[in-house]
Amino acid sequence: MDIPALGSRISFPLTSETTGPAAAGSATHTLRPPAKPGTERPALVTSPAVGDHLARNRLPGGENQQITKARLYIHKWQQKADNAMPLNLGGLHLNSSDLRKVIKSEFDAMQQVETLYLHRNRLESIPDEFAQLTNLKCLNLEENKLPSLSEPITNLSKLKELHLGRNQLVVLPPTLGNLHNLRELSLWENALTELPWTMGDLQSLVWLDVEKNALQQLPDGIDGLKNLEGLQASANDLDELPEDLGNLSKLEVLELRDNLLSRLPESIGNLSMLKSLILTGNLLSELPDSIKRLQNLTNLDI
Repeated sequence: MDIPALGSRISFPLTSETTGPAAAGSATHTLRPPAKPGTERPALVTSPAVGDHLARNRLPGGENQQITKARLYIHKWQQKADNAMPLNLGGLHLNSSDLRKVIKSEFDAMQQVETLYLHRNRLESIPDEFAQLTNLKCLNLEENKLPSLSEPITNLSKLKELHLGRNQLVVLPPTLGNLHNLRELSLWENALTELPWTMGDLQSLVWLDVEKNALQQLPDGIDGLKNLEGLQASANDLDELPEDLGNLSKLEVLELRDNLLSRLPESIGNLSMLKSLILTGNLLSELPDSIKRLQNLTNLDI
């Protein structure tokens, strides 16, 4: 494989397995790859009766309305548990509900929830009672106003997906490394300047999105992400990449556009599974010879 001239774009037809951010070719935020067969999210349990009830009982604006919306959802399901039967919900949708806080008193009714959508609200904090949601597998808190990630969330041992994009996060706690079953972590469009050193403990992680932050470097020990297949780190302040990046043996998609990179590590040639490499908008004047070893590369944008 010859090294192409800088400023060129080499884009071969991608295989059916090469989908997701790199295939989109967009400079804006891109979504994670579609779920592979057998890993689809469980269907959410939604109740038309609850929706009708909300429509009929919607209060005029203000905090009272936001709290009432959440209470109506949870209360309707709680009625089904009056005979001491535990709630068994696939998921709970409270997105785009203009919520400013999560109601602490209702967590007992939500302990069996596996999927919780709270995105596109105005949440500024997460209560400690979140620790009660021990069956939670997917939590979406994107597009809120969270300045930090609360420790109770990092103790949810069954969590597989955590979506925190477009908040106001400045720092992440080291306890993030406790989420050993996490497969997808979305942190796009925050104000993060660094990632915790425990990030390498997320050995089940398959997809990591840190696009549009202020990261100056990737964390030491990133090679601990043995199952990582996609890394989206575009639009940051990265001026170098760690040598141990080359140890990510399963990495297929690497997006690094719009950073401050002036060189790539020689170890990048060790990414034998890499199919898509996006490097536009950096300060590169040359590429390492090791890039010739990337025999599976089908999309190179420099």
